[in-house]
Amino acid sequence: HSGRSTSRIMLDVIIALLPAAVAGCVIFGLKSLMVIGVCMASCVLFEALFNMICKKPQTIGDFSAAVTGILLALNLPANIPVWQCIVGSLFAMVVVKGLFGGHSGEDINKGRANANKLMGRVLNSLYGKHRFLLVSVCGGSKDNAIPRECEAIICSDSLDSIKDEIKLIENDIKDSLKTCDKDFSITVSESERAERALCAEQTEKLITFISTVPNGVFSMSEGLCGVVEYSRNLGILEIDASKKSGTLVFMARSPKALQIKASSEELDAYARLIGGRQICASSYPGWDGNAESPLCRLYSECYGELFGEACRATVIHAGLECAVIKQRLPMLDIISCGAIVLDLHSPDESLNIASFERFFAVIAAMLEKRV
Repeated sequence: HSGRSTSRIMLDVIIALLPAAVAGCVIFGLKSLMVIGVCMASCVLFEALFNMICKKPQTIGDFSAAVTGILLALNLPANIPVWQCIVGSLFAMVVVKGLFGGHSGEDINKGRANANKLMGRVLNSLYGKHRFLLVSVCGGSKDNAIPRECEAIICSDSLDSIKDEIKLIENDIKDSLKTCDKDFSITVSESERAERALCAEQTEKLITFISTVPNGVFSMSEGLCGVVEYSRNLGILEIDASKKSGTLVFMARSPKALQIKASSEELDAYARLIGGRQICASSYPGWDGNAESPLCRLYSECYGELFGEACRATVIHAGLECAVIKQRLPMLDIISCGAIVLDLHSPDESLNIASFERFFAVIAAMLEKRV
């Protein structure tokens, strides 16, 4: 864990945005400064009011609302009427956040919630009681990471009823999540007016797809206790009615080519149901480590000599470059080794410095013996 608070991170973001804000004021004059001030004040005020109404702890002190205001202002023209900076329309923004996330291979068996899948669950539950149209859905940025946040914009004429219903959905989901996702929350707020929304049929099909497509661990290894064999992760979800496009990016993992093929065929069937198509961009071949590897024995020998204890080889559920290289050059002796990295593919990712020092010492010792 980095130990940095949300307020500290948000302050860093504000500092990073200052050059763009100053440039806007220099180029477009004081009107830009007014837009920035109004947007920041409105976002902070609306978040404070929303927390009061929902009887939730105040979060304006973490500066995230201020950041939202600055980002909104930087996307608006300098001559926009002030009331348009403040007043929204009947479009609701639903945000799922506060999840732990992590690596879609190493952490997939830890039961961490996938924000994209949770958004599917939220929208599906909501759609059963309140009809609405999807404007956009956006969650995740890496196919090999478990997404922590997802945002959806919907069109409805019953915003108050939707807020009440989502509060009930939020409580139901919280009861089913693990401790690592205890900060999970759903926020609902008014959004800017959208020019286009999906039709009712497209909305229903996409919600059904997102909420029902299988995700997570499918099977465990029979020969290796506690090791995942086959899994799939919905890492990126991008649907935008204004662009008339939608993309769902999955990563399937397995050492068995037949399981990867089965995942591809299943996703192709799902895509056809909503009038889409599946594209297989890339894949990792399976790699069975060599228990008799001379390189592995040398690594273990050097580790033992340096630190007086045995080195343990293990198996991980992840795509390794070793597999790609070995497929092209099967005669090579290859091992995968390195320092300990915690919370992979999340904002909390960190390197254990002590383990890096040990790793460097072992590699140096190996080179001395080989040279």
